[in-house]
Amino acid sequence: MALQPRVLGDFLHTWEEYAKYLPAPANFKRWGGLFLISAALSRKVWVTTDPTFPPLFANLFILLVGPPGCGKDIVINKVAKLINVANEGMQQGSGFRMAGRSISAKGIIDLMAEDDSCFTYRAKVNGKSGVVEFHSVLVCVPELGTLLPVYNTQLVSFLNELYNCNEMFEEQIRGRGTSSTVKITNPHLAMLMGTQPTTLSETFPEQAFRMGFFSRTNIISTRKSVPVKLYDRTRPNNEMLYPKLVSDLRAISMLQGEFKTTPAFEKIANDFHLKQPDNLKHSRFEDYNTRRSLHLHKLAMICAISENSKMMLDVPQFERAKEYLYEAEADAPEVFDGIITSDGFQHSVEQALGESNTGIITHQQLERSLRRTHKPHEVGQIIRSMIGGEDIIEIQGGKGLPKYKIAKQDLEKFK
Repeated sequence: MALQPRVLGDFLHTWEEYAKYLPAPANFKRWGGLFLISAALSRKVWVTTDPTFPPLFANLFILLVGPPGCGKDIVINKVAKLINVANEGMQQGSGFRMAGRSISAKGIIDLMAEDDSCFTYRAKVNGKSGVVEFHSVLVCVPELGTLLPVYNTQLVSFLNELYNCNEMFEEQIRGRGTSSTVKITNPHLAMLMGTQPTTLSETFPEQAFRMGFFSRTNIISTRKSVPVKLYDRTRPNNEMLYPKLVSDLRAISMLQGEFKTTPAFEKIANDFHLKQPDNLKHSRFEDYNTRRSLHLHKLAMICAISENSKMMLDVPQFERAKEYLYEAEADAPEVFDGIITSDGFQHSVEQALGESNTGIITHQQLERSLRRTHKPHEVGQIIRSMIGGEDIIEIQGGKGLPKYKIAKQDLEKFK
């Protein structure tokens, strides 16, 4: 199949130029661009790390987290509109299936089972060329609460399974007998969602942050809005870039097949996976840390396609993907700074101890850290618990406020 020619040099660079003046943080706009390519690649493009492992696709779960008015809706709506415009006029069996803004997690499964969510491409299967059928749905919702108004373990498990892009998804339909099931061949799901920190804490119990959904999700956060002038006659008109983005998004959606990897890429990918450098030192990211190398592979595929259609993974794509991943990870723990928890003090202890590189923390520093995540009246109880558990040892009393020595094993964990 002849590839549709592309008109842009680098898709992500052009997208960021187009979105430059949107009143939203740069990281929101950047990950909106990453989602565009992820959505276009669908399930037709993959990388195989080892013959015994399942193929890895470029689908992403992205969650934009920030206060009201910070630009979540603007970015998500721009992305959704661009996908919808690119989808217009595409041939049957190709293109995109966009879910509605008010869809629920259960609705995603129903939508994916419909005929309009079925797509095809040609590929070699067992050495023979043939047609591959898959079911794909894209979700762009400005508020996560629409998708999951309450935490439901079964529905979250369904989303996790759809993210994995296994060869078959089956759901038992309640009340219709044991033989009545929904079967979806080669499912594919990519999601761009928004939420506020308070909504996140009200919807998900604390233990949910250490489970599969958030290990599969890239959290992109901001603490403030980015105001821009309502009237600025000197601002360049970037709308001329819009049809070029649409054209290249269509061209990217026509790509299919397996990525090739250079020996240099395989070496640095192995090193990253085995050594796990710069893991997030926060209890709520323990499961996420185990999937960081998989996230990197997805981002590397997206970065490669942003540059050209050669479908080759090399060191530059790995390094660019790592830059995007590290940027997101640097701000992700801030999401939980304002969330009050009621079950246990583990993450509070880790945050407090992680702020000291010397092994000594003052009472003021400890209080300041704990007030980010707990009510003021809880702080004293937590400090007493930390002393009782020998996480900290008081080393200075007297008239002034005390200082605490961090237990050696705790200090080593955060170096």
